[in-house]
Amino acid sequence: MKDPEDRDDFHEQREGFPALTGKALILQSATALFTSKGFYGVSMREIADASQMTKAALYYHFRDKDALLREIFSSYLLEFEEHMQAIQRQTKSARQRISDLVEYIMTASPQRLSVIHLIFIESQHLDSEFRQEIGQQYHNLFLGNLEELISEAVKQNEIVPTDPQLAAQILFGMMHLYFHPHQQKSFSEMKLASQLIQRIFFEGLQTGPDKA
Repeated sequence: MKDPEDRDDFHEQREGFPALTGKALILQSATALFTSKGFYGVSMREIADASQMTKAALYYHFRDKDALLREIFSSYLLEFEEHMQAIQRQTKSARQRISDLVEYIMTASPQRLSVIHLIFIESQHLDSEFRQEIGQQYHNLFLGNLEELISEAVKQNEIVPTDPQLAAQILFGMMHLYFHPHQQKSFSEMKLASQLIQRIFFEGLQTGPDKA
């Protein structure tokens, strides 16, 4: 029996939600194909077929695969940014916001996690200027937010003094394993993984008499 908390597969349409069409369907189909077969392993014909449209209709929206990959990266990073900024604005402790950030990332849909992996692997196919722009946005969004919160947690004596940059890299590195499509699990399993990552991270940085 399927876990009721299991996240949707790339091509599974959630009950009660309108079917995707046009540009949104193209982005979903292309993301799934790029993730499973790589940038060079996918043709515009395959993307058109997966999107249930003609090649002419596909080219109406995107002139080539480069333009499509750009749109995938930009749209998904913007979506992540909006959610992560909302977490940053909360009045909770810095440590709790770190926990919320980790859980949000780890329990995102498989497609969103795959886009993070896709950016890391496939951004080499973009022109140098856009690659640099995406790379900076990627760094600021994930490592930058974590560094800021870890630094704040240190100042508030919520965790022991540590290098925020290094700590952010370690924390994000623990999560990054789960971004690969072959490593993704059910929602409940990812939630447990999120809790374990937080436990490993925070118990190594918690304050207390034996941590002086």
